[in-house]
Amino acid sequence: MDLNQIKVYRLGPIAAFDRSAHSVSQILLSNYFARFGVESYLYLRSLKPEKSVKQLEKFLGVEFSENLKVFTTVKHKGLSTVLNFSRLVRDVLKNRSSLNVIFLSKVSHVLQLRWLKKVANVRIVFENHQTKPFLEAAAVSDINYVVCPEVYRELSKELPHVKLWNYHYPVGDYLFQPVKKLERKERYLLGYLGNLLPEKGLGFLFKALKELPQFNLLVVGGNERQVSEAKRVAVEEGVLDRVRFTGFVPQKEIPGALSEADIMVAPFTPSQKTIPLKAYEYMALGKPVISAGIEPVKVIAGDYFTYFKPQDERDFKLKLKEMIENLENTNRKTELMRKKAENFRWQNVIEKILSDVLEVS
Repeated sequence: MDLNQIKVYRLGPIAAFDRSAHSVSQILLSNYFARFGVESYLYLRSLKPEKSVKQLEKFLGVEFSENLKVFTTVKHKGLSTVLNFSRLVRDVLKNRSSLNVIFLSKVSHVLQLRWLKKVANVRIVFENHQTKPFLEAAAVSDINYVVCPEVYRELSKELPHVKLWNYHYPVGDYLFQPVKKLERKERYLLGYLGNLLPEKGLGFLFKALKELPQFNLLVVGGNERQVSEAKRVAVEEGVLDRVRFTGFVPQKEIPGALSEADIMVAPFTPSQKTIPLKAYEYMALGKPVISAGIEPVKVIAGDYFTYFKPQDERDFKLKLKEMIENLENTNRKTELMRKKAENFRWQNVIEKILSDVLEVS
């Protein structure tokens, strides 16, 4: 199908100038559709209404395609929802002769917008980023992407259009780095990228560091409040002098911020039930990775990460030791991981999603 005949819309609880991984990833996905040649519409709640779209580009560290139509409204959540909702409907009706693909991540939006399928050529894609099945929305959507393996197993028994979205995060070309082989040295630097919420396991890392004198830690990401809280915990554990925090880093600056790291670490807790965006980025960075062995990570990274039992300091230290002592095996896994990461280049992900959409009868 001619890409000019496809329009993509994204509506959800997406806020401009929000440092959360969810908001950033949704904005990036819309922009990648636009870069691919598909006219894309993005509706945002503006946390800082006085800021321009150009300032949003600078904040994120990306450049928006001319095919991306960005609309920001107001800070008020309820009013923003009404304004963006109305604008989306108007745009879809204006483009009714095109194939209109609407990405929604709120159940209420799916149920409220399904009527559009009666008046325009519309495909509704429900992105379920949560740990509940939301059966009613799943049933009326044309494609139901889920990022929780448990939810996928439950829904796929009943609905044929449910897909485990283990290719949902398109990774920008700037994140793909050459493989950095692990070498034997006296001191190592662990790297952590992403949100600093408690379920991401940073507190576990601080505790483990006390028994790992040959390791320091570099933490990239997090807002000011999260960094402040993380520093407080690091002080309590007595390791603050061995931890460096950068705070939020724009997308294109991530590889540089992590350039000194020897091993990337993903200390997820069992409460992490959905596929983490961090897994995609770690694979692209081309450094050895040690991760908590949870299913949502394994469905992305397979055997290419080194896994330890979640929240088990003893097993974490044991697996780190194995990585360092068996450099040949560690570096082999890193090479294979980096090759696998090519599947997640933004062009490949957009092609796969479009293929899913065009398969809908």
